[in-house]
Amino acid sequence: MLTNTSWIKSIMVVTCLLAAGCTRKWEEHNAPGDAIYVHNNLYQQIAANASLSRFAGFLKQTGYADTISLSRTFTVWAPTDEALKNLDASVVNNAASLKKFVAHHIAAFSFRTSDVQKAAVRVGLMDGKYGSFAVDSFEDAAIVAANGVAANGIFHTISAAAASRGNCWDYVDSLKAGGLAMAAYLRDNQYRAQDLTNAEQIGVNPDTGEPIYKPGTDSVWRNKFTNEVYDLKREDSVYTVFVLANTAFDAERVRFSPFYATGTTDSTTNLARWNTVKDLVVPGAYAPEQLPDTIVSKYGVRIGVKKSAVTSWHKTSNGYVYVVNEMPVTLEQKFPDFIVQGENYNMARVMPSASIFTRTLVDSFAGGTFKDVFVYRHGINQFYVGYRLNNVYTTTYKVYWRVINNTGLLAHPYVQRLAMGRIDNTATFPYTNIVPYNYNEVYLGEYKVTNYGNGVLSMYLVSANITPSGSNHNQNALLLDYLRLVPAR
Repeated sequence: MLTNTSWIKSIMVVTCLLAAGCTRKWEEHNAPGDAIYVHNNLYQQIAANASLSRFAGFLKQTGYADTISLSRTFTVWAPTDEALKNLDASVVNNAASLKKFVAHHIAAFSFRTSDVQKAAVRVGLMDGKYGSFAVDSFEDAAIVAANGVAANGIFHTISAAAASRGNCWDYVDSLKAGGLAMAAYLRDNQYRAQDLTNAEQIGVNPDTGEPIYKPGTDSVWRNKFTNEVYDLKREDSVYTVFVLANTAFDAERVRFSPFYATGTTDSTTNLARWNTVKDLVVPGAYAPEQLPDTIVSKYGVRIGVKKSAVTSWHKTSNGYVYVVNEMPVTLEQKFPDFIVQGENYNMARVMPSASIFTRTLVDSFAGGTFKDVFVYRHGINQFYVGYRLNNVYTTTYKVYWRVINNTGLLAHPYVQRLAMGRIDNTATFPYTNIVPYNYNEVYLGEYKVTNYGNGVLSMYLVSANITPSGSNHNQNALLLDYLRLVPAR
């Protein structure tokens, strides 16, 4: 039986044991090391570490000691004193360079090694660039002590300084300085574009009421490649860039120039060069050991990658740049067939017209379904629908169409023609009989483009040359599944 006295003694023993245990836990919690973890901010934590004294000094010197003392969360990758003893004097003795160097070791938010899976992650840093953070490394430096805790974030001790790299565009610029013609073409291919951000208005046009701007303030220079293909200056994206050596770059110009014939050598050369370079950058950062056998450009062109053709490579802050002697690409890839869908017309004799229909039909030949254009009961002699084809290279084309006359509304056969360039061009392709239920392509003949001009080719599908009447609607209809132009390569 538990007496009152025994019960009181038992309570006292348990209380003493709990008190002793709690005291030990509190003492452990307040041991010198843990006290720093609980109370100190990141700067205090780093400054208290004897092996990080030089970096702590840099933090103080650049003002980042105040930044990482704020209540916001940060991660710092702190190089050891040993890692910084040979830091270039041009960095140490230049305030701007030192600040940029220190900023490349600090990120907003906290990043532990446990946040990283198998592959490294790109972390946005205070200098506006991104750093590669892996379980055991930051950039090219090994992590020698990970996941140090402070009141406002995490710090990792690293074995080497993590110098900021230039981006892909910066390195292309250095290749231009080194004499590579393709790099120079990429950098120098610029044009003026209207931009009113900093425009200075000096008057108003009395005829139109539109503002008049001071010359030079209403436009900016833009680079054709970074504006139309990929902006290689962007730090939040990664790219792999292939720059052809001079001999290879000129060989591609020679190979492609016949497809961009113009009135001048300069414009032909420019077009051939542009259509070389626009396909030689892909998203993603491919290290040398990761290079694929083939890349696919933004424009769908498949180009071979020969590792043996790489003469040099450079890792940048947002990817890799390779200088190569060759990037194999077939003319079939560079200059594919043109396919024009019948329902995708952008011109008509009367626009819009209630007589133009888009049909969806079962394809008895190839299976599945297809769409075509059907023009009926328009009441106009030589009615047409038109198509504008862009970037049409200079060569001879074999021209085909697919027309499915499977309706009982039309004469069997009826006629229609394809006019190239001008609606009154009847010489190239005359009227053709459209026989019923033919699901095959029909070869119309050849058409030669001799001058690239603006790269636009207009084509017109033209109905019969008959005077419309109530009895001949079935003779001046139009049908088209698609046109196919196959270039001679």
